[in-house]
Amino acid sequence: MSQATQQHLIKALAISATGMVCLTRISMALGEVFNGIVLLLGIILFYQMRKEIEIPEEVKGYVRAYLIFVLSTFLLHYWEAIFLKACMSFCKCGFGDLSCFFQS
Repeated sequence: MSQATQQHLIKALAISATGMVCLTRISMALGEVFNGIVLLLGIILFYQMRKEIEIPEEVKGYVRAYLIFVLSTFLLHYWEAIFLKACMSFCKCGFGDLSCFFQS
């Protein structure tokens, strides 16, 4: 990878991380989009520089914590969809048709 391409990737990563931090309070969806961009750019940058990077032990803990954060975010979205579907079917069966309160 050329030095210029690497610098552009790092700049895009920094801008996306800043956008994620600033926009998450305004719109969670937009913040999550920027979070996905940060994750994708970080993986690409790490893959491109995998032979040059030496990660200290104290930083590895932060990397693990971030991976746990990302995985829990994905699982949360998955379980949320299942939970809403279960609530809708329960309200249709148990209480008549209250599904108008649970629009998805």
